[in-house]
Amino acid sequence: MAAGNAVETPRLLLLSTSSRFPDGLANSSGLVGKYFTEHLGVFAYGLFSERLDPWRGAPSGGLIQDYYATNARNNFARGWTIVVTNSSHWPLSVAQRVPGWGTEHKARTKQLFAHFTGVASIGEQLPDVRNHVTLDPIVKDNLGLPVPHLVNRVHANDQAMITAISVRLKELLEAAGAIEIWGNEHGPGESAHYLGTCRMGTNPSTSVVDPWCRAHDVPNLFIGDGSVLVTCGSVNPALTISALATRTAEGIGTAFRRRDL
Repeated sequence: MAAGNAVETPRLLLLSTSSRFPDGLANSSGLVGKYFTEHLGVFAYGLFSERLDPWRGAPSGGLIQDYYATNARNNFARGWTIVVTNSSHWPLSVAQRVPGWGTEHKARTKQLFAHFTGVASIGEQLPDVRNHVTLDPIVKDNLGLPVPHLVNRVHANDQAMITAISVRLKELLEAAGAIEIWGNEHGPGESAHYLGTCRMGTNPSTSVVDPWCRAHDVPNLFIGDGSVLVTCGSVNPALTISALATRTAEGIGTAFRRRDL
Protein backbone atom coordinates (compact mmCIF):
# COMPACT_ATOMS: atom_id res chain seq x y z
CA MET A 1 0.00 0.00 0.00
CA ALA A 2 1.20 3.51 -0.83
CA ALA A 3 0.31 6.21 1.68
CA GLY A 4 2.55 9.19 1.04
CA ASN A 5 -0.22 11.80 0.81
CA ALA A 6 -1.29 13.68 -2.29
CA VAL A 7 2.25 14.90 -2.97
CA GLU A 8 4.63 12.03 -2.25
CA THR A 9 2.37 9.22 -3.51
CA PRO A 10 2.15 10.60 -7.09
CA ARG A 11 5.83 11.46 -6.93
CA LEU A 12 6.65 7.83 -6.07
CA LEU A 13 4.45 6.54 -8.88
CA LEU A 14 5.88 8.98 -11.42
CA LEU A 15 9.41 7.99 -10.41
CA SER A 16 8.57 4.29 -10.90
CA THR A 17 8.94 4.00 -14.64
CA SER A 18 9.52 0.84 -16.66
CA SER A 19 8.96 -0.53 -20.14
CA ARG A 20 5.44 -1.42 -19.07
CA PHE A 21 4.80 1.93 -17.38
CA PRO A 22 6.90 4.51 -19.25
CA ASP A 23 4.86 7.39 -17.80
CA GLY A 24 4.94 6.14 -14.22
CA LEU A 25 3.43 3.25 -12.30
CA ALA A 26 -0.37 2.92 -12.54
CA ASN A 27 -0.50 5.90 -14.88
CA SER A 28 -2.07 4.57 -18.07
CA SER A 29 -4.79 7.20 -17.62
CA GLY A 30 -2.19 9.97 -17.48
CA LEU A 31 -3.91 11.27 -14.35
CA VAL A 32 -1.33 10.46 -11.68
CA GLY A 33 -0.52 13.83 -10.14
CA LYS A 34 -3.43 15.62 -11.86
CA TYR A 35 -6.32 17.42 -10.09
CA PHE A 36 -4.11 18.48 -7.18
CA THR A 37 -6.48 20.13 -4.72
CA GLU A 38 -6.08 22.01 -1.45
CA HIS A 39 -8.49 23.77 0.86
CA LEU A 40 -8.81 27.51 0.41
CA GLY A 41 -7.46 28.94 3.64
CA VAL A 42 -8.17 32.55 4.55
CA PHE A 43 -6.77 33.53 7.97
CA ALA A 44 -8.03 36.54 9.92
CA TYR A 45 -7.25 37.73 13.44
CA GLY A 46 -9.09 40.02 15.82
CA LEU A 47 -7.85 41.95 18.86
CA PHE A 48 -10.23 42.37 21.79
CA SER A 49 -10.13 44.75 24.75
CA GLU A 50 -11.04 42.02 27.22
CA ARG A 51 -8.86 39.01 28.00
CA LEU A 52 -9.73 35.88 26.03
CA ASP A 53 -6.90 33.67 27.31
CA PRO A 54 -7.12 31.12 24.45
CA TRP A 55 -3.72 29.80 25.51
CA ARG A 56 -5.00 28.23 28.74
CA GLY A 57 -5.50 24.47 28.72
CA ALA A 58 -5.63 22.30 25.63
CA PRO A 59 -6.07 24.16 22.32
CA SER A 60 -9.77 24.41 21.53
CA GLY A 61 -11.93 26.05 18.93
CA GLY A 62 -15.16 25.69 17.04
CA LEU A 63 -16.71 25.21 13.62
CA ILE A 64 -19.26 27.36 11.80
CA GLN A 65 -20.87 25.79 8.75
CA ASP A 66 -23.42 28.41 7.76
CA TYR A 67 -21.67 28.81 4.40
CA TYR A 68 -20.90 25.15 3.68
CA ALA A 69 -23.33 24.37 0.85
CA THR A 70 -23.81 25.85 -2.60
CA ASN A 71 -25.98 28.96 -2.47
CA ALA A 72 -27.68 30.05 -5.68
CA ARG A 73 -27.24 33.71 -4.66
CA ASN A 74 -23.47 33.37 -4.79
CA ASN A 75 -21.40 33.76 -7.95
CA PHE A 76 -19.54 30.54 -7.17
CA ALA A 77 -20.28 26.90 -6.41
CA ARG A 78 -19.81 25.13 -3.07
CA GLY A 79 -18.74 26.84 0.16
CA TRP A 80 -16.60 26.76 3.29
CA THR A 81 -16.37 26.03 7.00
CA ILE A 82 -15.13 28.68 9.43
CA VAL A 83 -12.75 27.45 12.12
CA VAL A 84 -12.02 29.31 15.34
CA THR A 85 -8.29 28.83 15.84
CA ASN A 86 -7.05 29.01 19.43
CA SER A 87 -3.70 27.30 19.03
CA SER A 88 -0.28 29.02 19.03
CA HIS A 89 -1.36 31.62 21.58
CA TRP A 90 1.24 30.87 24.23
CA PRO A 91 3.58 33.73 25.28
CA LEU A 92 6.54 32.71 23.12
CA SER A 93 4.27 31.87 20.17
CA VAL A 94 2.73 35.34 20.31
CA ALA A 95 6.13 37.04 20.64
CA GLN A 96 7.42 35.19 17.59
CA ARG A 97 4.49 36.43 15.51
CA VAL A 98 5.31 40.09 16.23
CA PRO A 99 7.88 41.63 13.88
CA GLY A 100 10.68 43.84 15.05
CA TRP A 101 12.62 44.02 18.29
CA GLY A 102 13.04 46.14 21.39
CA THR A 103 10.49 48.36 23.14
CA GLU A 104 7.91 48.39 20.34
CA HIS A 105 8.07 44.61 20.03
CA LYS A 106 7.49 44.16 23.76
CA ALA A 107 4.59 46.61 23.79
CA ARG A 108 2.84 44.93 20.87
CA THR A 109 3.38 41.47 22.36
CA LYS A 110 1.87 42.64 25.64
CA GLN A 111 -1.09 44.12 23.78
CA LEU A 112 -1.76 40.92 21.84
CA PHE A 113 -1.11 38.23 24.44
CA ALA A 114 -4.39 36.74 25.72
CA HIS A 115 -6.37 39.38 23.80
CA PHE A 116 -6.63 38.07 20.26
CA THR A 117 -8.04 35.08 18.46
CA GLY A 118 -8.08 33.81 14.91
CA VAL A 119 -10.65 32.54 12.46
CA ALA A 120 -9.84 30.62 9.30
CA SER A 121 -11.68 29.04 6.41
CA ILE A 122 -11.70 25.54 5.00
CA GLY A 123 -12.90 26.42 1.53
CA GLU A 124 -13.78 23.84 -1.10
CA GLN A 125 -11.50 24.30 -4.08
CA LEU A 126 -12.99 22.80 -7.22
CA PRO A 127 -10.82 20.07 -8.81
CA ASP A 128 -9.00 21.38 -11.87
CA VAL A 129 -6.75 19.32 -14.15
CA ARG A 130 -4.45 22.33 -14.50
CA ASN A 131 -3.44 21.96 -10.86
CA HIS A 132 -0.98 19.12 -10.56
CA VAL A 133 2.05 17.48 -8.97
CA THR A 134 4.91 16.58 -11.32
CA LEU A 135 8.60 15.77 -11.02
CA ASP A 136 10.75 18.87 -10.89
CA PRO A 137 13.05 18.97 -13.96
CA ILE A 138 15.83 20.75 -12.08
CA VAL A 139 15.73 20.39 -8.29
CA LYS A 140 16.82 17.07 -6.77
CA ASP A 141 16.65 15.70 -3.24
CA ASN A 142 19.65 14.39 -1.27
CA LEU A 143 19.35 11.07 -3.10
CA GLY A 144 19.54 12.73 -6.50
CA LEU A 145 15.84 12.17 -7.26
CA PRO A 146 13.54 14.91 -8.57
CA VAL A 147 11.57 16.66 -5.86
CA PRO A 148 7.82 17.15 -6.38
CA HIS A 149 6.85 20.27 -8.30
CA LEU A 150 3.49 21.63 -7.15
CA VAL A 151 1.16 23.79 -9.21
CA ASN A 152 -2.03 25.00 -7.56
CA ARG A 153 -3.61 28.18 -8.85
CA VAL A 154 -6.89 29.65 -7.70
CA HIS A 155 -9.20 29.89 -10.67
CA ALA A 156 -12.41 31.89 -11.13
CA ASN A 157 -14.67 29.91 -8.78
CA ASP A 158 -11.95 29.75 -6.11
CA GLN A 159 -11.21 33.47 -6.30
CA ALA A 160 -14.87 34.42 -6.02
CA MET A 161 -15.18 32.21 -2.93
CA ILE A 162 -12.04 33.68 -1.35
CA THR A 163 -13.46 37.19 -1.76
CA ALA A 164 -16.70 36.15 -0.05
CA ILE A 165 -14.82 34.38 2.76
CA SER A 166 -12.83 37.52 3.54
CA VAL A 167 -16.03 39.55 3.80
CA ARG A 168 -17.67 37.05 6.17
CA LEU A 169 -14.61 36.66 8.41
CA LYS A 170 -14.38 40.43 8.82
CA GLU A 171 -18.09 40.62 9.62
CA LEU A 172 -17.74 37.84 12.19
CA LEU A 173 -14.86 39.49 14.04
CA GLU A 174 -16.55 42.88 13.97
CA ALA A 175 -19.77 41.41 15.36
CA ALA A 176 -17.74 39.76 18.13
CA GLY A 177 -16.35 43.14 19.14
CA ALA A 178 -12.85 43.11 17.71
CA ILE A 179 -11.15 46.48 18.01
CA GLU A 180 -8.53 45.63 15.40
CA ILE A 181 -8.56 43.09 12.54
CA TRP A 182 -5.59 41.97 10.47
CA GLY A 183 -4.65 39.25 8.03
CA ASN A 184 -7.85 38.16 6.33
CA GLU A 185 -5.99 37.01 3.23
CA HIS A 186 -5.73 33.74 1.36
CA GLY A 187 -2.56 31.85 2.20
CA PRO A 188 -1.69 29.44 -0.66
CA GLY A 189 -0.51 26.14 0.77
CA GLU A 190 -1.26 27.09 4.37
CA SER A 191 -4.29 24.81 4.72
CA ALA A 192 -2.00 21.73 4.74
CA HIS A 193 -4.89 19.67 3.35
CA TYR A 194 -3.57 18.30 0.05
CA LEU A 195 -5.88 16.00 -1.91
CA GLY A 196 -6.52 14.53 -5.34
CA THR A 197 -3.68 13.37 -7.67
CA CYS A 198 -4.63 9.65 -7.67
CA ARG A 199 -8.37 10.00 -7.99
CA MET A 200 -10.84 7.20 -7.38
CA GLY A 201 -13.37 5.99 -9.95
CA THR A 202 -14.80 3.06 -11.85
CA ASN A 203 -13.43 4.04 -15.26
CA PRO A 204 -9.69 3.28 -15.69
CA SER A 205 -9.38 5.99 -18.32
CA THR A 206 -10.59 8.74 -15.97
CA SER A 207 -9.24 7.56 -12.61
CA VAL A 208 -6.19 5.93 -11.03
CA VAL A 209 -7.78 3.64 -8.43
CA ASP A 210 -11.08 1.79 -8.16
CA PRO A 211 -13.67 2.27 -5.36
CA TRP A 212 -11.53 0.05 -3.10
CA CYS A 213 -8.49 2.29 -3.72
CA ARG A 214 -6.91 -0.45 -5.81
CA ALA A 215 -4.89 0.73 -8.80
CA HIS A 216 -6.62 -0.11 -12.07
CA ASP A 217 -3.28 -0.93 -13.70
CA VAL A 218 -1.60 -2.83 -10.85
CA PRO A 219 -3.89 -5.28 -8.99
CA ASN A 220 -1.65 -5.59 -5.92
CA LEU A 221 -1.16 -1.82 -5.48
CA PHE A 222 -3.48 0.03 -3.11
CA ILE A 223 -3.40 3.69 -2.09
CA GLY A 224 -4.46 4.67 1.40
CA ASP A 225 -4.24 8.46 1.62
CA GLY A 226 -5.98 11.66 0.55
CA SER A 227 -4.76 11.45 -3.02
CA VAL A 228 -7.72 9.22 -3.91
CA LEU A 229 -10.34 11.86 -3.02
CA VAL A 230 -11.95 13.44 -6.08
CA THR A 231 -13.28 16.47 -4.18
CA CYS A 232 -12.11 18.08 -0.97
CA GLY A 233 -15.34 19.17 0.69
CA SER A 234 -15.16 21.91 3.30
CA VAL A 235 -13.91 20.03 6.35
CA ASN A 236 -10.68 18.56 7.64
CA PRO A 237 -10.22 15.35 5.58
CA ALA A 238 -8.37 13.35 8.26
CA LEU A 239 -11.32 11.21 9.40
CA THR A 240 -12.41 10.51 5.82
CA ILE A 241 -8.88 9.45 4.91
CA SER A 242 -8.71 7.20 7.98
CA ALA A 243 -12.07 5.63 7.17
CA LEU A 244 -11.08 5.00 3.55
CA ALA A 245 -7.75 3.50 4.62
CA THR A 246 -9.53 1.17 7.05
CA ARG A 247 -11.98 0.14 4.34
CA THR A 248 -9.11 -0.42 1.92
CA ALA A 249 -7.28 -2.60 4.45
CA GLU A 250 -10.39 -4.73 4.81
CA GLY A 251 -10.59 -4.97 1.03
CA ILE A 252 -6.98 -6.13 0.86
CA GLY A 253 -7.72 -8.86 3.39
CA THR A 254 -10.77 -9.99 1.46
CA ALA A 255 -8.88 -10.01 -1.84
CA PHE A 256 -6.03 -11.99 -0.26
CA ARG A 257 -8.40 -14.64 1.06
CA ARG A 258 -9.96 -14.89 -2.39
CA ARG A 259 -6.47 -15.21 -3.94
CA ASP A 260 -7.32 -12.10 -5.93
CA LEU A 261 -3.99 -10.32 -5.55
